[in-house]
Amino acid sequence: MEIAYPGLEPDVCKVIKCPLEAGKKYDLKYELPVQDFFPSMSTVMKWSVKDDNDNEILCASANIEIED
Repeated sequence: MEIAYPGLEPDVCKVIKCPLEAGKKYDLKYELPVQDFFPSMSTVMKWSVKDDNDNEILCASANIEIED
């Protein structure tokens, strides 16, 4: 099941220069705050970027662990 991460900026163009160009390398640094109400858990976080037509053009995933 996928759920949106609270507080995550949904518009990637607000954190990186758009439009993206094919074949060009981009660096993206993004800090994700861990909210007090998050339960302790291990899960997989998936982050994706979609174009204006809702087509996924980039995705990444990472195993994460949230602890008290």
